[in-house]
Amino acid sequence: MGFKKFVAAALAAGFCMVSAVTPAKADISNVEVAVDWAEKDTDFVRFSAMGRDIDIADVYGIKITFTCADISGGVGGGLIINCDTNGWDQAEWGNDGAGKAITAVETGNADEYTVTRLLDAPVFQADNTYANFCLSHWWGGDIVITGAEFLGADGKALGAATASSGEVSAEASEGDDAKAPLPKTGLVSSLVFFGAGAVISGAGAMVVKGKKEK
Repeated sequence: MGFKKFVAAALAAGFCMVSAVTPAKADISNVEVAVDWAEKDTDFVRFSAMGRDIDIADVYGIKITFTCADISGGVGGGLIINCDTNGWDQAEWGNDGAGKAITAVETGNADEYTVTRLLDAPVFQADNTYANFCLSHWWGGDIVITGAEFLGADGKALGAATASSGEVSAEASEGDDAKAPLPKTGLVSSLVFFGAGAVISGAGAMVVKGKKEK
């Protein structure tokens, strides 16, 4: 194989790898947040345990309440733990019968459901600098998040957040610690691969050019 063809093949393989590891972007434009301290990010709704009237080391889980007028086509997404010591730990949630790790449970109120993630050990440690649960919504109709409760070891609420006046929160009420950057996936950022590809491409061009000039 000629040197030019080798460089071209290597670059093509690199771009294929980028395509393989780049996740589909979650879209939560059809999620409304009626919990005044929860923060709606581009891809997630973040519930930070920092700054709440609880000890974060006592948190074993979270229960999130939402309404959805029509789940006939299914509804679901991911419920993620994001902190210093637990990284990016995601479990999928979905409607009854979807076969996901977490099932959206009907509360008995019209169009209202809860999703609960409860661990056997504390989710966060006392010295964590950020302590988040993040909810993503991948499929299904519009949902409105109306409540969130952090849960203790017994599965009971440590502190609850009920629906606000209905305004969508743009920012969490805590300080900057609660807004630690969220990774979009457990995989290495695609920007790293694009950057590496650019370096390889540039280096390859220089070598090829060098050969032409000789």
